[in-house]
Amino acid sequence: MKEVRAALERVGLLLLQDARLPSLATLVAGGPLKGSWWGHPAGREIFQIASALEDDEDVTTAKLVAGKVTFVHRRLFAALAAAGGERAAWQMQKLPAAARALLADIDQAGALEASGPAVKELERRLLVAAHQVHTASGAHATELTTWKRFRRATGTRVITAARGRTELEAAADALGAGRSLLPW
Repeated sequence: MKEVRAALERVGLLLLQDARLPSLATLVAGGPLKGSWWGHPAGREIFQIASALEDDEDVTTAKLVAGKVTFVHRRLFAALAAAGGERAAWQMQKLPAAARALLADIDQAGALEASGPAVKELERRLLVAAHQVHTASGAHATELTTWKRFRRATGTRVITAARGRTELEAAADALGAGRSLLPW
């Protein structure tokens, strides 16, 4: 866990799994994985560390780098919320009707649990903060939250979208991902 946490704190971003970029799975397994980490001998440890990071108040996740689960350190929360909350053309253009309707519902409610293709579309475009929650029945669900509510809940400052994108681009460069793997 210490090595994973240090990598995340150093760069600000860390993928859950990737064959060529730094990732939690690679760090725990001792090298790049082919296929899913679930079947790897270190799969249980990868799951435990990923779960601990998801529960950490200094970490959030987003489908940020290459559309993959990316752990984001608190120092980049403002950047993530600013870029995600912009509602720029890259986010809104050709947004499917079901995703547009779900986004309107989230805007009105502040947060909702949901599943399905519309959720994946909103996550991919960073239009909402999304995280896994445990329901009363013990199942996992995705809770989608407005970036405004995310900022309030995490005590995150407000910055411009341009500054947010610049900070995330610098972190992606430091990760070795390059800017072309970010959603904009």
